[in-house]
Amino acid sequence: MVSYQVPQCRECKSPLTVVEHHIHEYMRQIRPSGKADKPFKGSFRHYTNEILKCEKCGQRYLARRDELGRFLRGKKITRPIGALKL
Repeated sequence: MVSYQVPQCRECKSPLTVVEHHIHEYMRQIRPSGKADKPFKGSFRHYTNEILKCEKCGQRYLARRDELGRFLRGKKITRPIGALKL
């Protein structure tokens, strides 16, 4: 069995960190003026996706996992994260 190594950035060889994108929902009443009131109810949903990011150079990669659930570096992300279809 091959020992696990923390994924590293292809660009600068620094260790990568995991970025989790979470969804927080807040409900707000609409005032007669048309503006939103203060939130009265909030909820949280588990993360929608994970990416790996280099804190040194800012490069981002798709996050993959092996059969033991450990993180592996995926393909380099070359477009804005909002345009990414996972």
